[in-house]
Amino acid sequence: MGIYDGGDTIYIDGAIHDNWRTNFSITNCGIKLLHLEDLLKNNKTVDDDFKVTFFLHMLGTVLAPAAREYVDARYLNVLFDVGNIKGKNWARWCFDQ
Repeated sequence: MGIYDGGDTIYIDGAIHDNWRTNFSITNCGIKLLHLEDLLKNNKTVDDDFKVTFFLHMLGTVLAPAAREYVDARYLNVLFDVGNIKGKNWARWCFDQ
């Protein structure tokens, strides 16, 4: 897939910031994939919110899919620094998952 195997180690543990909870309608199960799809369809700009939403959707459907229709909200702990998303070791993390 061309995912670089190197970079910063990924840690997803920790509390989710309240701002993220509101933006992504986080429930006890996580973030609903259908909600992410709606956000992507209705987004008109390619800003940081779009990038985080897109990457959450990719994690939940391609890179680390679960057997349910939710994405783990703890992924937001890695995505808060949008400029450093590409500096993370996604290959190792996906392999470990």
